[in-house]
Amino acid sequence: MRAARGVAAFATAAVLTLCCREVEAYRPFDGTDAAVAETGEMEIELGPIEYLRVGAERTLLAPDLRINFGLIPGWEAALEGKLTHGLTAGIPDTSLVESRSTERCAARRQPAG
Repeated sequence: MRAARGVAAFATAAVLTLCCREVEAYRPFDGTDAAVAETGEMEIELGPIEYLRVGAERTLLAPDLRINFGLIPGWEAALEGKLTHGLTAGIPDTSLVESRSTERCAARRQPAG
């Protein structure tokens, strides 16, 4: 009985998936926008303050920083990272963590005309 329900659920999901012609995705809100910076413009995005406790160690993460620079139409370069501030003895005062640099392009579907 249990296996039959699993097969029925899988078959239903497969049929629904194969019948779809167009798909739209939900973009989660993670503190940044979906658009790229305009050519020659810089965007600075700051995230919320976070408090982290692991065992006896306490750390303040602030700010969550992202800098976007528009390179050419539709393309941007981004630098991002978090500054950590140790609140417990023995943890470095301030350091940069989770840092990275990326380039991204915004691909947009053209409306049917």
